[in-house]
Amino acid sequence: MRVKHFGILVGTAACIVGFSGTVLADGKATFDAICSECHAADDFEGETVDDIQEMISQIVNGEIEHKKKLELTDQQIADMAAFYASGGK
Repeated sequence: MRVKHFGILVGTAACIVGFSGTVLADGKATFDAICSECHAADDFEGETVDDIQEMISQIVNGEIEHKKKLELTDQQIADMAAFYASGGK
């Protein structure tokens, strides 16, 4: 039980401190491969991660019209939202 609570605490602390370099690197890789043709890394700077994630999810689900069809996993969407929210830094 203590290990579970420790894991939750560590995970929460990581979210509060910021995104890990791995998440941003994975988001950048997805951005470079799929989105960089039409978008700049700082296109959504200042938007919240949740808002960006929701928007990308809606594009993937066909709820928002987009130039090309996107097929992304939930993890890719989350990573890319974190990357965009960081301003591509």
